[in-house]
Amino acid sequence: MRSKGVIDCKTHSMPSHVVLHGNLTNDPSVEVMPSGTPVLNIWVSDHTPKGDWAHHCVIVGERAYTFAERYKKGDPITVTGKLVAYKDRDGETRYEVWAATAGDSGL
Repeated sequence: MRSKGVIDCKTHSMPSHVVLHGNLTNDPSVEVMPSGTPVLNIWVSDHTPKGDWAHHCVIVGERAYTFAERYKKGDPITVTGKLVAYKDRDGETRYEVWAATAGDSGL
């Protein structure tokens, strides 16, 4: 399979570094915020000895468009970034990965 390359993504200062290897569980679709900033929300599944997990990942900035054009549901990828904790509407702590890079799993 021909390499699609690694896409550098905007990163924010957060404490925990994460590297995920897995497959996209959805087709990427870019949303544009009212500020005009493109945002891509993706889900990456990985298989661990403790079971299968789906991780929410966020790519912010113009690179979101590049990622959405190159990848589709089921593609193997590697995402590196920062783990972010937040409270949902019910007050539960949730986590997502703000991507620094995202690209082919083999890289």
